[in-house]
Amino acid sequence: MVNPAINAALIASAANSQTAQQAVLQKLKKAEAYEPSTAMSLDLDGAEASALTELVGLAIVRPLGSGRYYLDRERQKERAAQQGWVALVIMLGVASAMASVIALTAL
Repeated sequence: MVNPAINAALIASAANSQTAQQAVLQKLKKAEAYEPSTAMSLDLDGAEASALTELVGLAIVRPLGSGRYYLDRERQKERAAQQGWVALVIMLGVASAMASVIALTAL
């Protein structure tokens, strides 16, 4: 069984990461940094700097030389669509596991 405190900490960490990613994306959107010619430098705190690294790894944010970045809107849309499918598969897995437990306890 998973320790509830560890589970809560993991959920909080994921939420913080998601919030920091959204902050980075908002800065790029506000500046309309959508292509290399509009790339910008970012002034980020620690969590946002980590989020930027994650976003670059996902190819949602594209780096240019000299610390400038832009948002790849097409990749962001693709990623959002992928996440929707992943969420659906996870929900189906959880529902299947719950049905199995209910069926086994009914025996």
